[in-house]
Amino acid sequence: MPRGRIKRDTYLNVLSEKKENRIHEASLEILEKTGVMVQDEETLSRLEGEGCSVDYKTQTAKMDESFIMKGLKRHPKEFLLRAVDPDQDCCLTSGNSLLVTTSPGMSTVDLDTWEPRLPLPGEYYEYMRVIHGLEEIDLPGSFPWAGFQGVPECMRLIEGFAAKVRCSGKALWEGSTMDNYKFMVSMAGKLGADVWMNTNPTSPLTFSKDTMEQMKYFCENDVVFTLTSGPIPGVSSPATLAGTLALNNADILAGNAIAQMYAPGCRCMAGGMILTLNMHTGAPLFANAASYLSEAAFVQMWRRYRIPCVTNSPGWSNAKSIDYQAAYETSTGFLMLALAGASVIPYAGGLTAELTAHPVKAVIDADVVRMVRRILEGIAVENETLAVSLIDEIGFAPASYLAEEHTVDWYKRERCDLELADTDTISGWLEKGKPTLIEKGKEKMDRLLLGAPAYRLRPGQENAVKEVLEEARAYYREKGAIQPEEWKAYKRALDALEL
Repeated sequence: MPRGRIKRDTYLNVLSEKKENRIHEASLEILEKTGVMVQDEETLSRLEGEGCSVDYKTQTAKMDESFIMKGLKRHPKEFLLRAVDPDQDCCLTSGNSLLVTTSPGMSTVDLDTWEPRLPLPGEYYEYMRVIHGLEEIDLPGSFPWAGFQGVPECMRLIEGFAAKVRCSGKALWEGSTMDNYKFMVSMAGKLGADVWMNTNPTSPLTFSKDTMEQMKYFCENDVVFTLTSGPIPGVSSPATLAGTLALNNADILAGNAIAQMYAPGCRCMAGGMILTLNMHTGAPLFANAASYLSEAAFVQMWRRYRIPCVTNSPGWSNAKSIDYQAAYETSTGFLMLALAGASVIPYAGGLTAELTAHPVKAVIDADVVRMVRRILEGIAVENETLAVSLIDEIGFAPASYLAEEHTVDWYKRERCDLELADTDTISGWLEKGKPTLIEKGKEKMDRLLLGAPAYRLRPGQENAVKEVLEEARAYYREKGAIQPEEWKAYKRALDALEL
């Protein structure tokens, strides 16, 4: 059975039906009155053929309701994300699936000083092996680090992607810079897997030339992808949450309609990443209640359309270390958006402002994932769980349920045992040397790296990975994106991996 499928009885709705309808209507009005800018003549021509009002001079297209609804109707309501290991395939559907991934950061952090730095090659591979060993994490998210030391920028994500496929058979999600997505799509294809990619319209209402090139490539090659415009209220969208929701919804509705125009039935998802601006610093403010509320409403809207959605905001905090602030800022949003019905939540491992991440935090976060999944299971109400006959049989105090077979059968099933949480007595904790959560996280990480046999590609698969890497390196050297001195440092970094 594919990973991710869950049964849901109820959802957290932050919008009334009336508010939901008004946001939907406002999004349609935006697309019909204002339209979108599309910096691609072929797409504008196709849109005109679909009945959209196109102005080639301003590169804008106004879309009516029928075109948007046709795109929603063409979208598959459920689809599969194929992993390198078929046992790790993932199901994506609206409201009835939940995949938890790692959350990206540009760098790692030193657990003693909390200062960020680019990871060493071996550290990147170790992180991927840790994610492979964490059953609670369905797949590694895009990045989760922007490459490792010694690698030219054009190759960082490609080398990171190779680390993912070499260290785990789980499903694949990756970001891209320049045109490197083509190499990752090629690598996944040679391994018989999908790679889920990102493409980012620019809020407000703009599809750049690069975005359209990506979208068309993904549609032509049956690539799973997410449309995420990432509005910032007060900067690239209205300061009000309702206005931001209507605009963000319009961005993604338009993107989906264009994608379904090019490839009816293509596997694209709605991406939510609504950040609040810190007006004191000018930087995005992560883990804010406004962001979580907005993204919960975003999830509700895309459940309405029955299209899988990704919500990104629980993946990062403003904290600079693995501490109480990092815990409450990320976990609050994770629980809220899981209850709202998000299909995918990048959560584990991310730390500061999309800048840092660490595998020890991912190990700790796995406990939170386990707890949230138990909450989503809800309360089973049936004859056996109501236990009316047993209650009648046991009667009154001082009678006890402790020795009953019903207790043996149900006690663990109803609860959620956490691996790292300290549930000992104070005296027991003192006797064990007062272990901290971070110390326990480090110990579990070491067990994951040393305990289970390492995942390995088959020889033919490894050769396919090397073939794509060599092709990409030659391509970027020829383009001048890898300078001679960079190439020397790059080769030293690869030698350090000892693959």
